[in-house]
Amino acid sequence: MNSKIISAVCVAFLTLAAACMDDPEKAQEHYDLALEYQESGQVANAIEEYTKAIEAFPAQYQSYYNRGLLRAGQGNLTLAIEDFDDTLKHYPEFADAFHNRGLAWGGKGDHNRAIENFERALEIEPDASDTYYSKGAAHLAIGSLRRAISSLDQAIAINDKKSDYFAFRAMAHASQGNEELSEADFKSAVSLGWNAVLLREQVNAMNARSRNSQ
Repeated sequence: MNSKIISAVCVAFLTLAAACMDDPEKAQEHYDLALEYQESGQVANAIEEYTKAIEAFPAQYQSYYNRGLLRAGQGNLTLAIEDFDDTLKHYPEFADAFHNRGLAWGGKGDHNRAIENFERALEIEPDASDTYYSKGAAHLAIGSLRRAISSLDQAIAINDKKSDYFAFRAMAHASQGNEELSEADFKSAVSLGWNAVLLREQVNAMNARSRNSQ
């Protein structure tokens, strides 16, 4: 083979190899800049910098995760799920990634897949009240009322200061026809800051639906 051709091939190979090498320091620079953009609300710029960080160092799971959160916030749920998938490839024990992937699946209307992810998250962090709440809300969405109430019971047992937990359990009890239990949770939710008018409308509608189904 001509020596010039060999030389050109070698240069091309070395250039490609250099391009494929991980660069953690460069990735950290892009990651830090992405955080600054994220904190200042410049979402598009933050996503761009997280993407550059990933290109520089594909094993940096935080960049996938944060980009996934931003994409979920934009409503780009399919892309968010892909980012959470990649996060979990690099960090399989990251409970928050399972939780947020579950939220994204729930946002797409696949509540069964959402529940699977919440359960995986709870295997890693069994005291995560927000994950029990998310699981309860997903069960409520598919009409699995006993499981919804059970999950919300567990959320409230861990943290009884969140109005959302009581509001959703009030709706679950109302859907079951347990008006007394629903009313007790309604009062707790309102006392913790939930909008009384909106919750009353939801609870009344579920009470009526339950009576009509009997």
